[in-house]
Amino acid sequence: MNFRTTTLLFGILLAVLWVFGLMLAWKKSSLDEGYILPRMVKDNPTINYVEIAKGGKRYIFTKTPAGWRLKVPPHEQEVRVDDRRSTT
Repeated sequence: MNFRTTTLLFGILLAVLWVFGLMLAWKKSSLDEGYILPRMVKDNPTINYVEIAKGGKRYIFTKTPAGWRLKVPPHEQEVRVDDRRSTT
């Protein structure tokens, strides 16, 4: 192969890679498939209340302006939970 053929093939390779990159950029989905519920991420909901039932007990987490609070029925007292792990 001479220099002209090598240059031509290298140019074709770069053009194919460029077109492939453009296709990836334009075909990018608005929903990230890495999420379990991608439509919820798109709508950006605010979760203010979570209830977990495990082992016959219920745990109720509520979000307040001061942070997350935990309540274990039948008790009425709420306690503050760890805010350092908050994503907001």
